[in-house]
Amino acid sequence: MSRLSSLSRMARALVPTRGVILSVIAGGLLLLSPGVAQARTTITFWTDWGGDGLAALELIADNFNKSQSAIEVKVTATGDLNTKLLTAIAGNAAPDLVLLDRYRTGEMAARKALTPLDPYLARKDTTIKPDDFFGAAWNETIYEGTVYSVPFYVDNRVLFYNIPRFEETGLDAQRPPVDWDDLVEYSRKLTSRTPDGRLKTVGYVPIWHGVSLTHYMWQNGTDVFNADKTRVIFDQQPSVEALDWVVRFVDMYGGVAALNDLSSQFGSGTKDPLVTGQEAMKSDGNWMYGDMKKAVPQFLEKDLGLAPLPKKKQYATIAGGFSLAIPVNARQKEAAWKFLQFAVSKESQLLFAQRAGSIPALIAAATDPVIIGNRFWRPFILSMEFARYRPVHPAFPEIESLIYQAVDDAVNHRLSPQAALKQAAEKAQAILDRYNKHFRR
Repeated sequence: MSRLSSLSRMARALVPTRGVILSVIAGGLLLLSPGVAQARTTITFWTDWGGDGLAALELIADNFNKSQSAIEVKVTATGDLNTKLLTAIAGNAAPDLVLLDRYRTGEMAARKALTPLDPYLARKDTTIKPDDFFGAAWNETIYEGTVYSVPFYVDNRVLFYNIPRFEETGLDAQRPPVDWDDLVEYSRKLTSRTPDGRLKTVGYVPIWHGVSLTHYMWQNGTDVFNADKTRVIFDQQPSVEALDWVVRFVDMYGGVAALNDLSSQFGSGTKDPLVTGQEAMKSDGNWMYGDMKKAVPQFLEKDLGLAPLPKKKQYATIAGGFSLAIPVNARQKEAAWKFLQFAVSKESQLLFAQRAGSIPALIAAATDPVIIGNRFWRPFILSMEFARYRPVHPAFPEIESLIYQAVDDAVNHRLSPQAALKQAAEKAQAILDRYNKHFRR
């Protein structure tokens, strides 16, 4: 049975909702006694979202404030959130709640900057259940066996492709590439050159759009670390095979210089290379929805194809997103926990998804017809079935930069794929050992 099947069955079984009804979180909020004036508890909520996302968060906070009379949430938007949060915690001036990049969970938890949430999750009246969230998102909140945040939204990557370009080339737009061999063959057919031999159009370029080699390692059945995160394993044969495939793919186009020459001609909006057909396929994320809806709505509705990322040994895509966390020295932890539960309710999740253009982390919200029924969102939601998350370890951000460097060395033929990964792995192992010695209990 396909790994996509369970969410597909869920999607088919859905019954449209009749509306959105705000409900007070189970377990009860503090009630004011009749005739007794009591001051509200105020909690501060930090985010680095702006625009539609910030407006949606403010509306969720406003809905919560109106739903009860004991707690008032104040949303504060701030740039450079991670640095400011650590500074605020060190100065005993932390917010009560923060919308944190889940990618930073390991780092923040290792620094003891976040409140462990297991005691709150163990309460009988909690409305939050781990199984209600996408597994890749929930597991990314766990550092050394302890939960430090609750997923708020998720994102991942799928294959974007230009349907008219497929049809012009004689490719079946209803059958996008399924595996790496398909991806290379389709790209050959979608590539064209000017009379003087310069690239005019390309298919898929495996080093564009910030795609990490980690994606391809997962698709080839391997990972960055071993199970207990004591050894780096990305210099082993499956990773070498993946990087060798990337190098040969780039060389098919004439190398990095030829690709750079083509990309120097790219524009944005209606001149975006996917829209113009200069780049017929790419790996990209659901965050593109808002910009495309504004800039190229017709392309979005009629000419954009979406499919799971092609596999080698298995399907795999990266799951990112943000979570709600309570800083370790927050002053109003109980009030923050009550609002946190409200913020990840189905109603709040749907509100944020529709207004900010994101995928809810709560499965019940993501599979609601209003979300999964949208032709753009559906492939992303179904791809969560095989989504993976980056290692929850404080060393990983630093080690990931070494993996990117190894790719750069290999595609520019400064080192062979094997030598590039071996060099990176030696440096990465020293970093991993240092972090484990310092942070592990």
